Order: sequence, then C-alpha cells, then structure tokens
Amino acid sequence: MERFTVTHRGVPIGEVELPERRRWAGGPLEPLPGLEPLRAVLAAVARRDLALALLTLERDAAPDRALVPPELDAAFGAAAALEFALVDAGGLPVSTDVVRVADPGNGAMQVRAYFWRAGAPVPATRVSPPAGAGGFGPASG
Repeated sequence: MERFTVTHRGVPIGEVELPERRRWAGGPLEPLPGLEPLRAVLAAVARRDLALALLTLERDAAPDRALVPPELDAAFGAAAALEFALVDAGGLPVSTDVVRVADPGNGAMQVRAYFWRAGAPVPATRVSPPAGAGGFGPASG
C-alpha cells in the first residue's frame, strides 16, 4: 500500500492508502480541513448507487442518465465536475487519468484513482548523438 494526499485545486482535502501497480485503486478518504468547502456538493449525491456511478465515471464522460434521477442531475453534474489529484509522500504529483471522491451515504468518503492511460505528460524522445561523436561525447579532431 502507498499513501497519497488527495487535492482539489492544489488544496489537500484528505489522505488515502492505495494498493500499488493497479489500473485503478480505491480506498477510504481520511479527511483534512480542506474537504469542508466541498462537503455540501458531495452530500447532495450521497447515496450508494450515485456514489458508485460517480466513482466509476471516466473523465469528461456523461453519466448514464438511467442511474441519475432527474431531480439530482444538476447535483450529480456538480460533483462530477470536481477535479481531484494525487500527490505522493514526497509532494510530487501522481499521473492519473481521473481521481474521484464520493460519499456512499454513510459519511465515509471514498476515493478511486484510475491509471488506465496515465503516463508521462510528454512522451520520451530518443536523442541522437551529434555526427562524429561515436555516441560517447564530442569528437576529437
């Protein structure tokens, strides 16, 4: 297990322990004071079925309308629009596809982080040595 800080717009909102080397991982959020301003948004959709729909929603995906009652559509949209990120123990950002936080209706916030296509934001490129360098440094001449 590895411990992460969950942030919203750079503000730490809680901590979570997640298993390593998985395509997705989830666990209970240990709240920090930064979560307080978001509680009302998450509480508006604090139901087990809606939490599952929210936690499994891909980034920028529209929710399955069959899962969200019409009267909760706006509240669900607001909760889905919240952007979360992970920071490792060293304070470095962790590359994820999406991080979701939801309340299944019991007040115990849950976190899911997805790593399906996460990787370096800029692909690595191969650097060729200069001509005549033999690949080990400048050519002497």
